[in-house]
Amino acid sequence: MAKILIVDDDPDILFLLKRCLENAEFQVVSVSDPSRAVQVARESAVDAAVLDIMMPGVSGYEVLQGLRSQRSTQTLPVVFLSARDGDQDREHGLSLGANDYLAKPFQADQLVASLENLLREHLSIPGSREGDLAVYRVDGLLKGLQERRETGALVLVVTEQMVRIRMHCGQIVAASSGKITFPDAVLVALEMTSGRFHFQATPQESESDEPLGRKLLPLEKQLLLWAWLNTELVKRSHWLPPSDHLLYNGKGAAVAGEVPSELPVNSVRAYLSERPGTTRPQLAQALALAPIRVDLTLAWLAERALLSVSEP
Repeated sequence: MAKILIVDDDPDILFLLKRCLENAEFQVVSVSDPSRAVQVARESAVDAAVLDIMMPGVSGYEVLQGLRSQRSTQTLPVVFLSARDGDQDREHGLSLGANDYLAKPFQADQLVASLENLLREHLSIPGSREGDLAVYRVDGLLKGLQERRETGALVLVVTEQMVRIRMHCGQIVAASSGKITFPDAVLVALEMTSGRFHFQATPQESESDEPLGRKLLPLEKQLLLWAWLNTELVKRSHWLPPSDHLLYNGKGAAVAGEVPSELPVNSVRAYLSERPGTTRPQLAQALALAPIRVDLTLAWLAERALLSVSEP
């Protein structure tokens, strides 16, 4: 959920804006005193701002200048919302660095569309390095970093889970999430649809000792693998046991036919032989593999009567 700062000295306008944006599932931070806007934007880590222009004491123009002068808000998407709707007013606002300019009375769908477009584009602006995973898809983040040949660390956090991905010249060179390492840690990241991300760029020359000569899975193949795992798991979702049920090897003596190389069938069966009665989350953690890969393996085994399940 993206966090939007709204600044207007009119309490009625603030109320309407807040209701409009919350109905669109944005998180809203309201400020009626424009002199506090820059501080609130910085402390609240907002993802975009909507500013009135004509306010007592400090104008929206001055708030914008203040935002652009701070490193943490320098590239923050800003929409002016003003009763001054002339072409010259719009041109002036945009020339000062606003990303969009809408006239009052505003159309709710127009404002929401403007913010959604700006938020989607925000990562492509040089210096933009953090945001909400409910707004930015992880695959889009990785593609953007690859296209710009970025070097640094991408950190993604949701509740108690964290994934760290190191990149060199746009290529993934390492990834980890607890005990899970590359390439499965990238699969874990791709499954994240909430939380926040932060990218810390580093000079390329400081990464010169990175083991770039080793065999790595290109991002394109990683995305294809992720898409394949999702597609196949959807097809076999009715074979997937509940996460709290106990897992055992089935009565089948051996795996017959060709086994997809992407699935750790032998590792899963070996572990269940040693420790029967394991649950899905325990199995993924023990094998240090992405849950989506383990889940598809279990569904594949269940489909072939090579997995049995009991209630806890």
